[in-house]
Amino acid sequence: MVRAVVVGVAAAAVAAIAVVAPARAATDGVGRGSSVTVRANPDNAVVTATKQAAANVGFGPVSAVGFHPDCSAVAGVVVVCRDPALHRGGARAVALAGSNSCVIRTSPAVGGSPHGVNVMTKALAKCLATQ
Repeated sequence: MVRAVVVGVAAAAVAAIAVVAPARAATDGVGRGSSVTVRANPDNAVVTATKQAAANVGFGPVSAVGFHPDCSAVAGVVVVCRDPALHRGGARAVALAGSNSCVIRTSPAVGGSPHGVNVMTKALAKCLATQ
């Protein structure tokens, strides 16, 4: 009898998690086809990597707007910015998905090589809202 109660409680906990998790995930990130703004100069290698990665994930047009240290979010847009502190910490890209927004902070070490495209593809994938 004790075993049946424990199994029943565990099943109820799993069901509660299954109900809560999708609702939270649906509110974070942006949808496929959203545009991507890279706050870097157009000839920067991170722009090249971001363009290929955005195509891999299903995002829309990528525009480079020149270097700007601002990493603030923009509604409905993925913002990519450079963060020199990440390079010192060893990270290459960090995605911060919010309500209808996503900011990716990249290390200056991210370039247009296949490794840079791979890093950006993984980061951009974290920006996709699941609906």
